[in-house]
Amino acid sequence: MLKILIVEDALGVAESIGALLTVSYKRIMPAGVPDSNPLDFFICRSAYELEQHKRDKVDAILLDLRLTDSNEDSTLEWLDENAEKIPPTIVITEIPCARHHSSLAVTSLANGAADFFHKERIFTQHGTDALLARIIKVVTLRKRILEKYELRKEVSLCLQD
Repeated sequence: MLKILIVEDALGVAESIGALLTVSYKRIMPAGVPDSNPLDFFICRSAYELEQHKRDKVDAILLDLRLTDSNEDSTLEWLDENAEKIPPTIVITEIPCARHHSSLAVTSLANGAADFFHKERIFTQHGTDALLARIIKVVTLRKRILEKYELRKEVSLCLQD
């Protein structure tokens, strides 16, 4: 089961993203894979709630930069401070102009985001599938990196003995 924390101040938008990702997940899963509870999502609606739940056992975080109690700059600062301690994070946000979109995407990645996704794209089938593919990709990469790290740590300990 894939567990996703959706950080979005608009509850209806957060619920829609979760529902769309669940439908997409069921549609793209290979035949024969059990689909009961394939995807589970949790919603935080503020930076305060995110801080309380950042240690929860989730596989990925979808993070809107504009929250009721946090603007883009402070949310990016939080991401920069916590990127190594939290699951892979994909920034999702609405951007009014293309120039700001590119700049914000680069800034998000520089501050520790695993990826950046324009929120409006989520609400199309192709966009939802693309977002789900990115979530699976960043989760898989993180797991591989952690497995290699643990293996290297074990080998190092064995060599010391």
